[in-house]
Amino acid sequence: MMKVARASINLGVFALAMTLAAGCGSDDPVDPPTPGNRVPTILLTEVTNITDFVGGDAVVINATVDDADDDDLVVTWAVSGTSGGSLDQSTGESVTWTAAATPGNATITATVSDGTAQATATFNATIGTGVGDGALDAGATWTLANSPYVIGGDALNSAEILILPAGQTLTIEAGVEIRFRGKAMVGGDFSRPKFEVLGTLNAMGTSTAAGQRIRVRGGRDIAGSQHEGIIMLGPAEAVAHYVAIEDGTVGLAHRSSGSLEMFRCRLLRNNNGMECTSGASSTVTETLFSDNSGHGAFVNGGTLRLLHCTLEDNAASGLFASATQGQPTTVADVDSCVIARNDAANVTVAANAAFMSLSVNACNFGQSETADTNVNFSNCAGLQDDLEGNFWGFLADADPTSSTGILSKMVNWDSCSSEMASWTLGTEWTNTAILLPLAP
Repeated sequence: MMKVARASINLGVFALAMTLAAGCGSDDPVDPPTPGNRVPTILLTEVTNITDFVGGDAVVINATVDDADDDDLVVTWAVSGTSGGSLDQSTGESVTWTAAATPGNATITATVSDGTAQATATFNATIGTGVGDGALDAGATWTLANSPYVIGGDALNSAEILILPAGQTLTIEAGVEIRFRGKAMVGGDFSRPKFEVLGTLNAMGTSTAAGQRIRVRGGRDIAGSQHEGIIMLGPAEAVAHYVAIEDGTVGLAHRSSGSLEMFRCRLLRNNNGMECTSGASSTVTETLFSDNSGHGAFVNGGTLRLLHCTLEDNAASGLFASATQGQPTTVADVDSCVIARNDAANVTVAANAAFMSLSVNACNFGQSETADTNVNFSNCAGLQDDLEGNFWGFLADADPTSSTGILSKMVNWDSCSSEMASWTLGTEWTNTAILLPLAP
């Protein structure tokens, strides 16, 4: 083998020397070598821009091909995967793929050939269990084996409302994914499906690890609010453990007379992470509200209790609490939370104070991302309040030894009564503390 290698090297040097010699002392141009055959190119597109499908979906997939040598091209197709489905033809520059009824995955492969060289491209799809629209059957259970569950219309053409009727129970197993999809509309907008709960919802993940948490998200490969969220209405009750809700106009809206208990959940990249209104009572523990384009948590006319939660990096407020005459009294009870780096303010209170009770205790405040204040009060005369025992971060130009300096930066009492200024200012107001770790 070593002798063959030496011969190849010597032959290459000899050929190079002969080429140089041929070009020396002559004005005749040397024609460049004829290029070899170039590999054709292929690109696949499909019009729905959806990655989650259900059995029976028919999707047109187009192949755009090109060849720099202008050779005649042939495109062939194949489908594989645990739930492959079928193709209407095996050749041509466009095919229709029909999803199989069994949940799983499918890979549609297109190969373009010029007779000498070839290139391939693939389209990958997830086939879930379609739950369509209308009312769910009584006693339903969504299992990991049949995950993902796809909400949002048949044949990709409508945004539906899935309803869990009053008196019925839905149990969701650990590891299940719920994906929303809707119809593409003119101008790039699309309608948004939602899940209305009037019965009892038990979503019981077991940890934040993939395969053990429950994940609710959009089904499109685009950014933005992709669904209207999970909406609790009427007598609805819910228990949610280790549930991540993403990409919604609201992640979860609690508007029912029944209770909501959340534990170690994540509300990410929604408009508002969660809303508690209309007399609802929500208890949320060790839950993360982050990267929402509106508020992390919003309460008006409801009772919201946050314990050991983290509300950070939301584009508006970490917590927005308001009260409206004619609505039930707003109760915001916040204990031992981390509230930091929210753009508008970490906490905003905009209330007719006669209809609100506010308690924020033993919380750890980091700087608001862009605002000068951590907690912003507006029109709060007579507010029933408890805002002591917290640890306050402060801006670089605030004097940590001066209560006045810290308070002027950390709390804004705009349009509030003079009684606000008489709050007892304990040493907590003049101390700094390292932020607590994120909730799991």
